[in-house]
Amino acid sequence: MTVIMFSSALSLLLLSPLALAHPTPASTYGITTASLHTDLVDKWYSDYNTESNVTKPADPSSFYSCSGPDMNAYPSKNEWLSFKDMWEINSPEIQKKNNGADYGDAIKTAIQDVSKTSKVDSRLILAIIMQESTGGVNIPCTGGGGSDCGLMQFRGGAVFSKADPSGSIHQMISNAVFGANGKPGFLQYFAGGATDLSWIDQKYWGNPYAAAHIYNAGSISSTLLNKQEGDNLNSKSYANDIASRLLGWNGQRPGCLASVQCKGLDLRTAALC
Repeated sequence: MTVIMFSSALSLLLLSPLALAHPTPASTYGITTASLHTDLVDKWYSDYNTESNVTKPADPSSFYSCSGPDMNAYPSKNEWLSFKDMWEINSPEIQKKNNGADYGDAIKTAIQDVSKTSKVDSRLILAIIMQESTGGVNIPCTGGGGSDCGLMQFRGGAVFSKADPSGSIHQMISNAVFGANGKPGFLQYFAGGATDLSWIDQKYWGNPYAAAHIYNAGSISSTLLNKQEGDNLNSKSYANDIASRLLGWNGQRPGCLASVQCKGLDLRTAALC
């Protein structure tokens, strides 16, 4: 997955497969559809209607968090903004990215639906959407061979359809969270335990920031999430970007420029913003 904002970025106990209530027009699921295990739900999931005592930053454009870099040193779910506040911060960016076209309601509804089924917090899903595409439904496919597609730039994922805007938007998000066509999604990277992901050390399972790092880089080599993976410069900052979005950054350039002050992110130059 590639990071669009700057340079364009099963559970330990599987539950029974769940059928999505929404149609899946663009592809057939190739990954078992499941939700997070209860322990992870308790630690990392809140319903999208849950209120938060966290105050929005006065200037979401220049806000940035230097949390981490150890994967266990990033903000807990109780430190995140509410989904309502995150949506208010990011919906203008989504509308701008779509040239004023109103796809916000469809994106919001799909996030909430997928979150309710998967038990991946809606705020995490929104943060990754904003990181990968800024909510632009027509975002081009990127990555090797142009295969990372959709709102969350999922490998082999669905693309937007004018004939079925809501359905294709839902499909894009579903693909990236649940996995599709034999490829794991964010849910699998987060919850762990899947046989085909045995190459990932189990110490990384159950941490959404480590999952985000893997989702972006396709690999992980340290509990310090500011470690670059291969040639992917964005892997150094991806976890911090996600954390910052959960705390109130809207992804604009001033916040990116502020990120170079963070320990380990000093190599992120203005050119990467």
